[in-house]
Amino acid sequence: MRKIIKILDNKLENHILPFFWQHGEDEKTLREYMKIIDESNCHAVCIEARPHPDFCGDKWW
Repeated sequence: MRKIIKILDNKLENHILPFFWQHGEDEKTLREYMKIIDESNCHAVCIEARPHPDFCGDKWW
């Protein structure tokens, strides 16, 4: 019953943690992607940067 009350009050924690793939996009694009994710009621992501073209290089940091 407590879970149902939390659901109805929109007070549950995140249970979906989508991957946020990094490919070297500019800051404006990354902010837009995060805005869309947030508007989908996903308030957390798992940042995944391995496909970034400069993975572990100067531009990656």
